[in-house]
Amino acid sequence: MKRNKLVILFMLLLTIVIFSEENKKELDLKKSNNIIKKIKRYYGTDDVSTSRTFFFPYYASETGLTFGNFYYNTNLFNKGGFITNVIMYSPSTDIGVDWMELKDIPVFGKYKIGGDLFWASFDEIRLYDRGNDSSKNAFTLENMAGYDNGHGKYTNLNLNLKKELNDYDYYKYLFNYSELGMDSKILQRRIKLKTDKIGFEIGRDKTFNRDRAMTGEKIAFIFEKSLNLISNDSSNDRDYYKLKFDARKYIPVGEKKTLAIRFLTMHMDYLKEPDKNMRDFDFATLGDLGLFRGYYFMRYKDYNSAVWQMEYRFPINKKNNIRGSFFTEFGRVSGKYDAQMFYKDLKLDGGFGLHYYFNDLVMVRADLAICNEQTQLRISTSQAF
Repeated sequence: MKRNKLVILFMLLLTIVIFSEENKKELDLKKSNNIIKKIKRYYGTDDVSTSRTFFFPYYASETGLTFGNFYYNTNLFNKGGFITNVIMYSPSTDIGVDWMELKDIPVFGKYKIGGDLFWASFDEIRLYDRGNDSSKNAFTLENMAGYDNGHGKYTNLNLNLKKELNDYDYYKYLFNYSELGMDSKILQRRIKLKTDKIGFEIGRDKTFNRDRAMTGEKIAFIFEKSLNLISNDSSNDRDYYKLKFDARKYIPVGEKKTLAIRFLTMHMDYLKEPDKNMRDFDFATLGDLGLFRGYYFMRYKDYNSAVWQMEYRFPINKKNNIRGSFFTEFGRVSGKYDAQMFYKDLKLDGGFGLHYYFNDLVMVRADLAICNEQTQLRISTSQAF
């Protein structure tokens, strides 16, 4: 009940800001103590400045009432590319998050470097059994390798080196490191699980950002291979590879309006059979800030997945710095890559999103997503896809 009240309060505050933006000409500009005017000045768009930092409060389902500091620089080191960094803490849930993202930093020739670092300290984490048929409360020690609720930290690092072959085609070298450390309530001991992998991506990106409404299409093929190099985890006996296919289409459906469609599928296989120590983040997973937003983090996982996503994105105000979206997602995970995973027992969620643009490159997105298990309010600093 408390969470639902906070969600309603959050949506009311967003509505106030939206309508105040539309009716700003009616505001008395002489009243310097007008709270809405001050909020708009503090968080307002700035197409000239390349760097900004500011404090903000928000509410999300998994963190509760949270306070954070947001920083961005869209011309890092005066070389192009940009960085965003969000540091957040929730006193009610004792959850802390630091999320840094780099994009398209020139290094040499036609090569650019990018990546992101996500670090979170959590008071409790919910983990589920493997499989598309796992129930909400499913828990199997054998499949979860001892995972259960507990206090701990999660770190995820992604790095990529990109080379643009021409105006559209590119390839990337990829690296990922993930680590989960937690104090197990069931096993009564400290658990530390690590994994790393390398990858290669080749794709064609013919998307264009026109008045903050994407057009065009993007296709990418990704190959990933487990390493256990930097992680050096003695209990890691997994030797697997992953194949991913990601296709996106952005269709103009009116002035500054877009219908965004995505198909994402993944298959993984093993050079050596995995045992019960298989890590959650090694699987194909559904449930995060941009994929199955209505479900908990890593809610579904297995060796294969297929997902369709659709979003209708549209402007809300004349300035077009506040945009909305209606979205739906459906798909599933599967132990086998077969025809049934494309039509049988598909999971479904959907909802409404608000997007606030500080400039053409930097935005904040709030999604209210609904599924058969719960309602989630999620906050992110980029589009879902």
